[in-house]
Amino acid sequence: MAQRREGDDRRQRGRREGRLRPQLIEQRALDFIGDHAAEPFLLFLTPTVPHAPSDIPDVGAYASRTWTQQNKGHAAQITYFDTLVGKVTDRLRALGIAENTVVLVTSDNGPHEEGGVNPDLFDANGPLRGYKRNLYEGGIRVPLIAWSPGRIGAGTSSRPTPLTDVLPTLAELGGAPAPTDVDGLSAAPLLAGSANAARHNHLYWFRDERGVTSRANAQDGGRATWLAEAVRKDDWKAVRFAPVRDHALPDVQWQVELYDLASDLGEQRDVAAANPSVVTGLVALMRSSWADTYVRKPFGVRTQIQGPAVPGQAFTVTATLGNGSGKPWTGALLALRAPVG
Repeated sequence: MAQRREGDDRRQRGRREGRLRPQLIEQRALDFIGDHAAEPFLLFLTPTVPHAPSDIPDVGAYASRTWTQQNKGHAAQITYFDTLVGKVTDRLRALGIAENTVVLVTSDNGPHEEGGVNPDLFDANGPLRGYKRNLYEGGIRVPLIAWSPGRIGAGTSSRPTPLTDVLPTLAELGGAPAPTDVDGLSAAPLLAGSANAARHNHLYWFRDERGVTSRANAQDGGRATWLAEAVRKDDWKAVRFAPVRDHALPDVQWQVELYDLASDLGEQRDVAAANPSVVTGLVALMRSSWADTYVRKPFGVRTQIQGPAVPGQAFTVTATLGNGSGKPWTGALLALRAPVG
């Protein structure tokens, strides 16, 4: 309760001082690092920038640009985010725990154009085709930067790494078991400089989006509100669109495109007609990647109370420890905490 009151106080101070929400998140994050520097911790930091609306108290170095106010705000948001990453790494160094910490920096999608932002002004997707909500590479391929002094060397990797890999990667780095029924594969060996990190057989995406923006819609050929899915296997990338909102639509009624990313990273040349067997195989992968239901393996502690928990009366709590990982657990310890009385 003391922590909750402290957090409430901080939020109230932020409202009174008129600070931007990411600034409040920043302060909580830096305080969290300091509070837990002497023990293992996981900080999931999501500062909500850059994002529409492009609000920020000060556009800083961009004030004199001839850009629109939205573009100035967008650029300032990105600069704010970069500065925040620097503050996090500076705090880790100051506390002497940088060498024992792994920092991952990434994004959830490609460049957006909401609120009047022009992503082309910043060449935000480089040679890639597409924007936020597109299933072309510009919409789904984002940077993943890993930093840990003395642990992660300089360099880049061509291994396609979906964000589903983050959970098993962090679990391996922390010496913790990871669930076996998730799609992610640990990239921890890759961070250690090994080329032997497991690679995915294929990657799959699905989109059911009713929102639309002009640039994204143009890239989709006017199909931005259609059902869409994509799959990548090696250097082959297939994207297909359904004219009605029904995933069970027969394959022949979908519109399929095929691209060779090795020679056409910008997905400008649809080679589906010249490679029918490749299209057939990738469409089959799309179908097999879809699941209407997904029953998870039990993982962690589940509790059940028999009878009402009435003060002064006995009741039974049953705790079940489910090991959904691939390794045996030893020395498991369960503790039950309840209010006095």
